[in-house]
Amino acid sequence: METITTKVQIDSNGVLRLELPTGLSPGPVDVVLVVNRAEKPTTGSATSLSGRFAAFESRDIDPIEEVREIRRRTNREAQELPE
Repeated sequence: METITTKVQIDSNGVLRLELPTGLSPGPVDVVLVVNRAEKPTTGSATSLSGRFAAFESRDIDPIEEVREIRRRTNREAQELPE
């Protein structure tokens, strides 16, 4: 499975045309398409690392430390699971 994120234009007839290089071998594939109206990002692109952490900018939160804490908590919880 491969996830591809791209920006495209819908033409004046309301038609969306996609031409995406996938690197997959020829043959049938299943395609799941989610279409969402694009909004102009205020800080970084939603697909960039800075865009993903833009929500933290207005707070006194260190996103890297938050990720580390999530990992520590997940590891602790995994160790507590019965085998």
